[in-house]
Amino acid sequence: MLKVDGHYNVGVAFPGSVVEIDVATWEKALSVNLTGALIAGRAVAPQMIKQKSGSIINISSISGLRILAGLSYVSYPTSKAALNQLTKVMAVELGQHGIRCNTLVPGFINTPMVEQAVLKSLSQGNESMSLQQYLDKRSDRIPLKYWGSAWDIAHAAVFLASDESRYITGIELLVDGGATLLAG
Repeated sequence: MLKVDGHYNVGVAFPGSVVEIDVATWEKALSVNLTGALIAGRAVAPQMIKQKSGSIINISSISGLRILAGLSYVSYPTSKAALNQLTKVMAVELGQHGIRCNTLVPGFINTPMVEQAVLKSLSQGNESMSLQQYLDKRSDRIPLKYWGSAWDIAHAAVFLASDESRYITGIELLVDGGATLLAG
């Protein structure tokens, strides 16, 4: 029998504050960042229930735990915070079937999506700095002093999908270089 595991790594970020964002944009962010994870989980759960095991891994963001000053993206952190809670609910509901559900919580990971979002936010904000200046400024706020890569997230996902994590469920695993240890 084919063993099924699930890894939901999708996200969109749209600029806009509480008073600026239009409802359609808000709903699009929640649809992709939150509802998509529910749909993906529902799609793989029946097979995992049959096999009496599985690992569902959702990818969130430290912005779902902390407010990041200087960027105005109300829909992104709100949807990622809700994703953290959805994963915990899934862990409780599916645990009786041997299914583990966990959330990876990346910090500052240098990806094209992040670069685009930062550039867009910087162009709309009051700060006049380049992308590299922003990355350098944020690096100073990371105890390890550098941004992570997609490989850092991939390695953590492999661990959570493996049998080495067979007794881990319902957690938010920070992969952030220590960024959430500091304020700001």
